[in-house]
Amino acid sequence: MDEATTDKPAMSRRERKKLETRLRILDAAIALMAERSYDDVRIEEIAKAADVANATFFLHFPTKAALVAAFNEQISEKIAERLKGFQLGAVDKLELVRALVLDEWAQHADLLQRIVVDAAAQGGKSFADSSSSLAEVIAGIVRDGQKNGDLSPEFDADIVAQCLVASWRASSLDWAMTGDGDRARRANRQALDLILCGATPRG
Repeated sequence: MDEATTDKPAMSRRERKKLETRLRILDAAIALMAERSYDDVRIEEIAKAADVANATFFLHFPTKAALVAAFNEQISEKIAERLKGFQLGAVDKLELVRALVLDEWAQHADLLQRIVVDAAAQGGKSFADSSSSLAEVIAGIVRDGQKNGDLSPEFDADIVAQCLVASWRASSLDWAMTGDGDRARRANRQALDLILCGATPRG
């Protein structure tokens, strides 16, 4: 079975309610920030729109910048679900992931530019952690590719995933700082090509 799309164990009722609350807060935040500027939206307003206490917001998101991690988790879940519908090799799956990530980010470009800059300002580790869910999806694809011969087994799948995601994260920050979407797309494409040139089997 594809490790990137393996079904997760069923969640308990408490876990489901916690996830529902988290997603409700995220949806409320994105809706408010789409209407007004990122800086003008207060935590209290997000909590009110999501029908939760302020303390509940901070339980799920220590800062507004933490929303980028939740957004990336949503993207990763969507990608994992989409991959189930495709019978593709590892290389094509990685290309599909790249395209889906760019598509999701493009839908909320202005908002995510502000969130990315804010997340990066909070510290390198928090910004890096924001992409951990995507790295897990990619690592699963790489492991499957190594098993079926699409990718070389001499590279650790987690390292391959971390390198690719780190380069994508860097290009997203550059895009957020400069607004140059074309350069970011080229960087994402070249980063994947670079990883694949080093990860494909050698003759």
